[in-house]
Amino acid sequence: MIAGSIRREKKESGDIEIVCMPKNILIDDPERMFTQTLVRHPEFVKIINSLEKVKGDAEGKYTQRILPEGIKLDLFTATPDNWGYILAIRTGPEGFSK
Repeated sequence: MIAGSIRREKKESGDIEIVCMPKNILIDDPERMFTQTLVRHPEFVKIINSLEKVKGDAEGKYTQRILPEGIKLDLFTATPDNWGYILAIRTGPEGFSK
């Protein structure tokens, strides 16, 4: 979901902020027999990693990338439990998250 200054309908924005809940998948854990590990979907990671990295990792809670058009993208990942909270922090008025 679009967040930040674009969601607040500011006339100018220095970046695009997105809050998302990427799909996770279970994979076999080669280090532990009969155990699976939950990981971020490989296609999501591949797409994010195709963009120029400024900071953060595609597997983490936050990453900043540069889109091909030169626009800065701030990508925040959330879970069903914290999605509303993260969206409010990213879209609320200045000082809301402090």
